[in-house]
Amino acid sequence: MRIKITLLLIILCSLLSAQQKTNRSLVFYPYIMFSTESNLMFGGYVMHTSRPQDIEMNIPPNSISINSIYTLKKQCVIRLQPEFQIKKGKYSIAFPITYKNWPSSFYGIGNSTDENAEEEYTSQFIEMQLSAKRRFLHKLEFEIFYEIDNYKILKLENCGILSAEEIPGSRNCLISGLGFSLIYNTRDNSFLPSSGNYCKLENTFFNDLFGSDLNFSQYKLDIRKFLPVREGNTVAFQGLFTYTKNEAPFQKLADLGSKMRGYNGGRFIDDHRLILRSEYRLFPWKSGKQSRIGFAGFVECGQVAPSIKEIQFAELKCSGGIGLRFILIPDEKFTLRIDYAIGKNSTDLILISQEAF
Repeated sequence: MRIKITLLLIILCSLLSAQQKTNRSLVFYPYIMFSTESNLMFGGYVMHTSRPQDIEMNIPPNSISINSIYTLKKQCVIRLQPEFQIKKGKYSIAFPITYKNWPSSFYGIGNSTDENAEEEYTSQFIEMQLSAKRRFLHKLEFEIFYEIDNYKILKLENCGILSAEEIPGSRNCLISGLGFSLIYNTRDNSFLPSSGNYCKLENTFFNDLFGSDLNFSQYKLDIRKFLPVREGNTVAFQGLFTYTKNEAPFQKLADLGSKMRGYNGGRFIDDHRLILRSEYRLFPWKSGKQSRIGFAGFVECGQVAPSIKEIQFAELKCSGGIGLRFILIPDEKFTLRIDYAIGKNSTDLILISQEAF
């Protein structure tokens, strides 16, 4: 049995910086990591934010962020994520772009795939999305977006399932589609909420009318609840449901690892997905520099299935863990988090900006 563990070797805390001047801030931190599939990795994250006057805290500030990783095997990930608010947050636009050249593993499709069926492959893809959002009554938001993703398979195992090219996505493909979402948002903060609710209903239609090689649609429901226990203590809950109609490339199937900590992305994939998450967040110190340091404990459960009727609570995968938090931008409550999670036969160490939900 092969267990992949990503280990954080060094965080260059001496170079960690978060400079804030009035309503503007700049965050930058580098990091070095090691994984069994990619060897030594060098990364860096930089984010600039600017909050216009009279914009409520549940609306994100204007921001531009870049996250990049490069490995000694000449693999790389680059993600550019700009977001801008217009007319005091009444409108917003965003256009995230991701480029990735990275080794991955395919275990088959389903909730009970065998670890020993692991099949390694290397893919290169570009994902782009252009979205525009309109806010109503300070709580309701309507979003329309266009998404285009280009997937290329660079390397396959000769005798693997993907090499037969019978699974959608095992050949190079381009998918393109139009999406809509309706959002109800009463959170007190967009980055680290301590109270309020968040509910998002989203559907995306990929069709050859937009130049897509495959025709399918996806529907997603994201519900979150934040309960203040006492000052500096919050209990957070999230429920996620994904429904896929028609034949989607395996890269776009609902998976557990992209949301559930403790599992590799792609470990369990299928048309439909249900995930339930809970987290306790604690910032024990009330003043001084130590007030920016916090902790978290979390438990998560989820399942993927080919049909809704096959989703059963007895088949849920579970994970849990603990985390460390550091608030990089106090006024925005923008955090750097380190989470250690344990799943079934797997572990995960995560260094990333922003909360899991």
